[in-house]
Amino acid sequence: MKGIFYDRATRRLYSVNGMPDPDWTLISHNLEATFNQCRRVLRELLTMEELANVDWSALRHDRAA
Repeated sequence: MKGIFYDRATRRLYSVNGMPDPDWTLISHNLEATFNQCRRVLRELLTMEELANVDWSALRHDRAA
């Protein structure tokens, strides 16, 4: 399975091309999903405070642009 997953325990996104941890939440099947796409999905799952503490480093491809 591939996609971007969110781990509530570490408040971190993971880009996965293989087997994700079963406790992680699928955010997008698109490994190239942008920060805005992922944030839109996470806003429905998290409070604003939780969203502010998410580690977005899995979306490094966004920062290069």
